[in-house]
Amino acid sequence: MKSLFMSFAYFWRAIKDHRVFAEIKKNPLPVWGLVIFTALLLIIVTIKIVVTYPQYKLYLLEQLDRTIQELRSQGATEEELEAFRKNALNFTTLPFLLITTLTVEFFRQPVGLLIQAFALLLVFLRYKPFAEGTFKHVFSTVVYSKGPILLGGILGIPLAWIMGNPGVNFSPAIFIADPNLKSVFFHLDVFSLWSLYLMAMGLVYGFGFTRREALTGVFGMWGIFFALNAFYIYVLKLF
Repeated sequence: MKSLFMSFAYFWRAIKDHRVFAEIKKNPLPVWGLVIFTALLLIIVTIKIVVTYPQYKLYLLEQLDRTIQELRSQGATEEELEAFRKNALNFTTLPFLLITTLTVEFFRQPVGLLIQAFALLLVFLRYKPFAEGTFKHVFSTVVYSKGPILLGGILGIPLAWIMGNPGVNFSPAIFIADPNLKSVFFHLDVFSLWSLYLMAMGLVYGFGFTRREALTGVFGMWGIFFALNAFYIYVLKLF
């Protein structure tokens, strides 16, 4: 039980005092941290979907009507369109949205954290500090750098309600109408970038990297991901 409370506190202490990452390396608790992070995130996602559902359903119905219009222009019969509409309406119900979204997030979040931890190991493997730690230590650092994500999720609940979109975040994408540009700039979320900064501080205080090394490595990897995402949206999707 003590490790549970310690793990929960690490998320918020890491935001206020980066020196806590030295403690995290000495006492890595990735399992509890992963469970707490995933559970809190799923709760936040659930609340966002529930509070935005009335407005979000209208958006989904508009998208459905557009799809039907496209199918009609392609020669679909009215009977086929009506059958398609009745079937598609099942996908706009609150239970369906909750089940599908929470299922995806339940698997996506742990996998994403594991990928980040492996990426850090691959990038910094030649440095001596990592020779003194294990994957468990690195994974713990990655997990506990996600405090800002939880904070942003909580603060994003009223924003989601105002925008009528459970997937909205604190990025320039809020002000962009073009769907492609929105997908690109969605990753410039303030709290996600703050989380990356905390991850870099975890390397500084937990593994002895200089700030320049840590910030260059972490944000360099993120920059590559950002560029690949933009390349996929604007180039590969055209084929």
